[in-house]
Parts: sequence; structure tokens; C-alpha cells
Amino acid sequence: RPGIVHRLDQETSGLLLIAKTLSAYDYFIAMFKNREIEKRYMTLVAGIVDPVSGVVDAPIARDLKNRKQMSIADERTGKKAISIYKTVDNFELDNKEFSLLDVEIKTGRTHQIRVHLKAIGYPVVGDKVYGSRSANRFVAERFGLKRQFLHASELKFLCPDTKKQLTIRSELPADLNSVVEGLN
Repeated sequence: RPGIVHRLDQETSGLLLIAKTLSAYDYFIAMFKNREIEKRYMTLVAGIVDPVSGVVDAPIARDLKNRKQMSIADERTGKKAISIYKTVDNFELDNKEFSLLDVEIKTGRTHQIRVHLKAIGYPVVGDKVYGSRSANRFVAERFGLKRQFLHASELKFLCPDTKKQLTIRSELPADLNSVVEGLN
């Protein structure tokens, strides 16, 4: 049936792709399966990311100790997951450091960006499951952020009708933008 082609984690804002017809739905499902849709996210993480850009290529599976969470796994038990990040800006405020990242995901695993960034030591700000309590508390008290700082900012794909490349962008919503402005 036509409808939502992919989903976002709870508390993640941004773009969703919704098909209005069954043929469009089938087209986009096939594109996602073949990794032909480019998906980019903006996220704020705790710490100054080093190196400033990189690739996290680590399989993800359900966490063995907590079935509601995901974690890095070995290649036998996990599903392939690839995230490419680059630093957009760095901030320091009251001895707290943060990096604003642009993250492209090549795969779409549950909690992928959140798990990958935590695994390399830079958890997503505001993330109640995988985040840093001190960074979360600082941003919540200072800027009133009540959710994780993760935003689906861009989708690129070939239009099913015209076969032309489309790029759809979504700016940061007010709650996330106010955090960035406050850190500047």
C-alpha cells in the first residue's frame, strides 16, 4: 500500500519520504534497498570531533544486555552499517565542547547515527539512550532542548516520473537552531 517509505527515530526531526501511489512506493522501496537515495542528517555531539571527518563502518545489532538498544556487533551477528561524517562547526561554552556534524548514512539501521557516534566517543546531544548525561543536562538547562539533536536535513533521489535528480532540504527547526545560535 502507498505510504511512508522510511521512518525516523523518535525525537528526530526532518524529512520523510511518502509515496502517494503504489508504483511510487515500490519505486522508492527499491531505491532504498539498492542504496540509491542519499540521506543526510545534522547532529550536535558532545566533544570536538577528531578527526574532523571520517567513516564509521561497523555492523549494528540488538544489544545483548538491553533488547531495547542497539550496539556495535561483529559481522556474523550484525547488519552492515556505514555512516560518513564531517564537522561543520565546533563550539566551546563554559568548558563544554560540542561539534555540529553533517552525517550521510549509506545504510539505514535502527539508531545507526546515534550508535555509531557513541561508538567513536561523540554521543548525540540530548540522546537519552546513548548520550552523555552531563552534555544532555547542560544543553537542556542552558537552551531548553527537550529532545535529541538529530535532524534529517537532506534527501537526494531520482524522480520516478522525470528521472531527474531531486535534492530536498530541510533547515534546522527552531529548537535545534536556537542551540546552535546559543553556542556561537
